[in-house]
Amino acid sequence: MRTLSLLIGVIVFSGCVAGGDDDDASSDCPLEDRFTSNEQEACQENFCGLPEVWPATGNSPETFRVLEAGDTIPLWFGAQGGYHLEFAARTQNLCPVIFLDFELYDITDGAETLIHSVRRHVQAVREPDAEPPSLQRWWVEQFRFPCVWWPDDPNHDPTCSDEPVGRIEDADLLFRIQSEDHNENRSAVAEVPVSAECCVE
Repeated sequence: MRTLSLLIGVIVFSGCVAGGDDDDASSDCPLEDRFTSNEQEACQENFCGLPEVWPATGNSPETFRVLEAGDTIPLWFGAQGGYHLEFAARTQNLCPVIFLDFELYDITDGAETLIHSVRRHVQAVREPDAEPPSLQRWWVEQFRFPCVWWPDDPNHDPTCSDEPVGRIEDADLLFRIQSEDHNENRSAVAEVPVSAECCVE
């Protein structure tokens, strides 16, 4: 069975600043809002405030963007016969080494019908000159989901042996992402309604 390709994050290595107050920790940060990693763990950074995550798209620093409600993500036909979307993430107040859970749902009829999900263990990239400096991002590598969601592409006609469920470009989509520290058990979740647009060559 052929399957539809979904791009979600490849990681670029970024070192974690050892010890101390690199990330927003200061005497102005209330103790109840301050997080300090265990010295025996991998991160060893201080954060002020709760962890956050934002759904995003793009496959480079130039194309990376945080998604807003109603945004459209381009869909295209790949060299190996699948279709691709680019999913990425931005995090804050989380150690660079994290778990990311990506989920894509069809919400056209009001219910959430899962189209694709995957968990990745990644190292995030520190955003240069970010304010606060704990902002990080992660972007794309290739995954596949079932061909029953392949688009109606006027330029390509790949064969799917299964009965189509729907055309992904016609569906109302929900992109949900959860991030979790590798060691610290701190997590954040966010979601955004989006649509897919066929097809970019």
